[in-house]
Amino acid sequence: MNSIVGILSVSGSQFDAGVVHAGDAAATAPEGKPKLPDRVIGLLMALNALTAEEKTERDALVAERFEQNQRILGFVERALVSRRAGLKKSHEEAKAAVRQQQKFLGDLREQLVAGHMEAERSRNALTKARNELEDAARALQSLSRFSSSKDTAAAEQRVEAANAKVLEAERKAAGDGQALNFLKSVTIHAAEVRLDELMLAEARISEQLAGRDPILRELGIVVA
Repeated sequence: MNSIVGILSVSGSQFDAGVVHAGDAAATAPEGKPKLPDRVIGLLMALNALTAEEKTERDALVAERFEQNQRILGFVERALVSRRAGLKKSHEEAKAAVRQQQKFLGDLREQLVAGHMEAERSRNALTKARNELEDAARALQSLSRFSSSKDTAAAEQRVEAANAKVLEAERKAAGDGQALNFLKSVTIHAAEVRLDELMLAEARISEQLAGRDPILRELGIVVA
């Protein structure tokens, strides 16, 4: 006889006990094997005050039911073995996806740190450019009306150059700030959400591998 399951668990308050096949009285349910609750066997075994003929028929029904359950559980076990192999493969893929996303998110956070530093440099450059423009403008204003045309032209050129530097520094500072905000509020946020999704998917597969499969639980099949 197939030894997949020696004890069938019977659910229900009146039959909350294992039902043992007559020929397998010493058998126990192997660890890690599926167990299938069967109220029918419990009901049959709970019948009393039976005639000899009824007991014979009852025992035959129990044996028939038990043999059928053994075949069912044999199929379930084979299916679970195949399914578990697929789950293990999926689990490794899920863990790899989590690791890859964690690395991707870590790289993004390093970019964020570098972005903050670059934005700070841009702001400092803008401050410096504005100071140089103010200095150039004061130098131009401080020229005597007796200054030569050459000196005046040179001072004006310095103002124009300083103003161009301010405009470029403002453009870069604005661009760096926008890129930093987008990285932080859009790209990193999306990566964090995706990581949560991947971790949840991995946890679901892990639950199934641990025998806490919601589908089997709903069917009443318990993997010990």
